[in-house]
Amino acid sequence: MTDSSVSAPQSLLPAGSFPYRFGRIVLLAWEEVLGKEAFERVLRETGDPGLQAAHFADPRPLHFKLEAFGQVEGALDTLYGEQAGRGMSLRAGRIALRKGLREIAGALTASPQCRGLRSLPLQSRILRGAELLAEVFNRNSEQVVRLATEGGSLLWTHERCPYCFGRHTQRACCHLLVGTFQEGLAWLSGGKHFAVEEVSCSARGDPACTFRMATAPLT
Repeated sequence: MTDSSVSAPQSLLPAGSFPYRFGRIVLLAWEEVLGKEAFERVLRETGDPGLQAAHFADPRPLHFKLEAFGQVEGALDTLYGEQAGRGMSLRAGRIALRKGLREIAGALTASPQCRGLRSLPLQSRILRGAELLAEVFNRNSEQVVRLATEGGSLLWTHERCPYCFGRHTQRACCHLLVGTFQEGLAWLSGGKHFAVEEVSCSARGDPACTFRMATAPLT
């Protein structure tokens, strides 16, 4: 196994929080999948009045609680069942990645780190893209992301994952992140599909959430 160095977190947010700018993208993605009325019901099901208020707030708060998105994932499971909830979160993850890329498109274009990204060989492109995304996570929240390679796979290890923070489940449950990674790999490869699996999850008692991503597309 080979480790890939990623900068340590440098977030200035309060402890136990997630930046509103990125959290808002996630909530809008879920809302796009479910529709406004159904998503409002999901927010009520979380039992967190602050989460619903923050979603519709004007002026906007600076951050969400770190456990907010795990609460949404849990509410989806309660209202629709685990299989349907998983599908909704996978779709929302793909949408969130597209929305996020549009929001930071200018910064990506101007970044020296992104120049020449598309010209790299596919596996190098995937690793570099993952490093850039990990930097975003580490610098803008309390999340801690570490990358490693193992055989033909990229391992993304995620500590303090907001999609299961505070949850206790029997199965891996960070479905929105799986969808995000699927869409990111498709974007980096020009539309190809890759196997992505969450192999460990903090919610079921593992030390961290770990995702295995194939660096060769599915045939």
